[in-house]
Amino acid sequence: MKYRINISIDDVCPYPKMGLDSVFIMRDFLDEFPNIKVTLFVPTAMTRFRESNKTYKILDYPKFIDGLLELPKENFEIGYHGHLHGNKKHNSNNDEFRYISEDGCLEKLDMSKSIFKQADIPVRPIFRPPAFWLSPASFSACNKMGIKVLALHNEKRYTNCYNGKHTKYNHVVYVGNQGDNTGDMEIVYHSSKEAFDCFNKKSKSELKKILTELDGELSFIFMEEFYGQDRQIY
Repeated sequence: MKYRINISIDDVCPYPKMGLDSVFIMRDFLDEFPNIKVTLFVPTAMTRFRESNKTYKILDYPKFIDGLLELPKENFEIGYHGHLHGNKKHNSNNDEFRYISEDGCLEKLDMSKSIFKQADIPVRPIFRPPAFWLSPASFSACNKMGIKVLALHNEKRYTNCYNGKHTKYNHVVYVGNQGDNTGDMEIVYHSSKEAFDCFNKKSKSELKKILTELDGELSFIFMEEFYGQDRQIY
């Protein structure tokens, strides 16, 4: 079988328990897999209301921005992951887009786009909403914003939230295998040191085992390439 694999890391941000440690461990992975392709989902601000009222905005952390910009562009890309990863109204850390209107979604995506531009961070037209939650109204907003690929989850609790809209969007990438008869795989990690799927030295070894045990032709791709879209390295 031919395998096409994209690896992604969520919540790459200046929040102290997240940061760039996972990204740098993945960068070291290039010594063994030099052609690896990684999508980093970067919120333009992160807050954890249960721990403090402080909001970690990427524009306030130039060293964080420099760290992103210094990554090899042939191996790493950046996608949208929310304007403010957190939502006090619903006593949650990650449902920013779960209940939002179309106009609200457009506003938040546009604010993220503006912040990335101010930081001179190239961002791909790829969006993974925080914790995979996305309101039905957001799908048309994403289309209007030119989002080429939505990175979502196909578990029932999420698809119930999408209300069928995910089946009508042009390009959607899901966690795990992309179909029963394909070797396309999306492998997801998080940057948070508290997350069960944090990419650290242990999971680096586990990923190496997964990749070396695949029986077939292995290639790494960026997320848009699941759909054969032309893509230029920025």
